[in-house]
Amino acid sequence: MTAPLQTDFVAAVPSKIAGAAGRLVVFAAGEGRLEALARRVDRLARGAIGRLVASDAFGRAKAGSGHVLAFPPGLAAEAVLVMKLPARPTVAEARLAGAAIAGFNASVPLTVLAGAQARVAEVALGLALRAYEFREYRTPEPDAPAPNRAVSFQVRAPEAAAAAFSPLAAQAEGVFLARDLTSEPANVLTTTEFAERLIGLKELGVEVEVLDEPELAALGMRTLLAVGQGSTSPSKVVVMQWKGGGDAAPLALCGKGVVFDTGGISIKPAAGMEEMTMDMGGAAVVAGVMRTLALRKAPANVVGLVGLVENMPDGNAQRPGDDLATLTGAIIIALGHEKAGVFANDDALAGAFLAAAEAEGEGAWRMPLAPAYDKALKSRIADIANVGGRPAGSITAAQFLQRFVKEGTPWMHLDIAGVAYVSKDGELAPKGATGWGVRALDRLVRDRFER
Repeated sequence: MTAPLQTDFVAAVPSKIAGAAGRLVVFAAGEGRLEALARRVDRLARGAIGRLVASDAFGRAKAGSGHVLAFPPGLAAEAVLVMKLPARPTVAEARLAGAAIAGFNASVPLTVLAGAQARVAEVALGLALRAYEFREYRTPEPDAPAPNRAVSFQVRAPEAAAAAFSPLAAQAEGVFLARDLTSEPANVLTTTEFAERLIGLKELGVEVEVLDEPELAALGMRTLLAVGQGSTSPSKVVVMQWKGGGDAAPLALCGKGVVFDTGGISIKPAAGMEEMTMDMGGAAVVAGVMRTLALRKAPANVVGLVGLVENMPDGNAQRPGDDLATLTGAIIIALGHEKAGVFANDDALAGAFLAAAEAEGEGAWRMPLAPAYDKALKSRIADIANVGGRPAGSITAAQFLQRFVKEGTPWMHLDIAGVAYVSKDGELAPKGATGWGVRALDRLVRDRFER
């Protein structure tokens, strides 16, 4: 797993600021107002920070943005990043400030002079999420300095700041696990390797059971087995249980884990085929949520289930017309790469998740479910067709899934095809695997399912 930033919260020591090596970060609210530790740095730097904050450029800058002063006089630091952030920032502003600080990080010590800055834990979370890098298969460039993985926050109340950051750090580690899994190539992250990594969650107190093909056949899970029958990689289902909520009914999270999707006999176009490793993004998110819940000892009962298969065009692969459950990238046509599609039969559940997603800054939009769409799934030779054609493709896919949910069960489907893996940098994630959904689902558990 990608090593997270080493984040320490220590008591602010103004007398040691002048000799601090590496890089410093200070905060200013604009209009000439500096946080207490920033005033100390300003005096040492002969008013350079005050002049910057009073400038028109700083005044026009948005909250969460920063300006760099290189080799400031009176300081041992090689640079100071002056962050514009209100004294009482919103969660989003604090996290964006942290993301901006991540871009300032380097192979030298980084000290964030936060003092009494509100939401410093949120700043630290934004920094950690944006500083993530998947470097498992990259050879370091000759003589290139190693990236700095340590950040020290000087604050007025370090114990309180550390306590506030603890559940957010657990959240970040869940996101990192989801990103790592989604970033792995399919020859490494086979169904067997995926299952082995999930077994590792036992160390955190998660109960893990792996169901292999004979057990899946006995359970009647023939549709899942059909997807993987053309691959030499065995199909599996992994059941993870976090039991922290006493005798309360559990929340079940189910994740799609197609470790590579060629399309099978209906082979996909060659362009972009290399990115079909991300078709297990749903399973990665479920794994990430389970890790987060275990790390923060959540007082809730949650079951995570992931189906792990590989879809290959072998002579034994299933054919078009066989019984196949599939979801498509149609949600991208509707919502692009900014929001996931949310389908639900329960308004309260959908509303709670949408509120959690908004609070965490993870885009989501509710899409319709209605009996009228079932007409597209009528089959001439069977009870139901597995695909409904191009029109409303994401909706008919959700309608298909709903057929297999027990009547009366509150149910929600998240179509994350457009947000699980992106081609450009985001506010809190570099391009590639995003880990979208770990934070929103963790908050949903906190808000709705914890005792």
